[in-house]
Amino acid sequence: MNDGPGFQYPHAEPVHADVDISGVHVLVVDDEPDAREIFEAVLRRGGAIVTSAASASEALEKLGAERPTVLLSDIAMPGVDGLALIQAIRSRSDWAANIPAGALSAHAREIDRESALGRGYDLHLAKPVEPTELIRAVDRLARRGLRLEDDVAG
Repeated sequence: MNDGPGFQYPHAEPVHADVDISGVHVLVVDDEPDAREIFEAVLRRGGAIVTSAASASEALEKLGAERPTVLLSDIAMPGVDGLALIQAIRSRSDWAANIPAGALSAHAREIDRESALGRGYDLHLAKPVEPTELIRAVDRLARRGLRLEDDVAG
């Protein structure tokens, strides 16, 4: 990521969300480098730890090596798309099967939202996503993950 002198992210202003995502580890999956950079920058300004992947296969590798708190994935990716990715994740037999996940998509019709939720995503965000909306979504997903952990432990 290019964040050298003079480089400005499109959303370079501070993110003023009413929630705190400090320490939440987010895996962002998007085949578009610019989109990944924007999501990474916004989430990092919100205090999140961000890992990114450019494809579904790279995301699956990272889930094998790391343990993110939340997954955010684009739907329309070449090869294995975001819908197939979430189905592969939900069919796993390890911790990742229950990772809270948000779909990111330029397709914002109700049928697109229903498709994403029906395949295993916990929420659907229409691109472009406002920075505060993204931060709030990650907070909701992270809280869902904490509830799941409490249910398993209790």
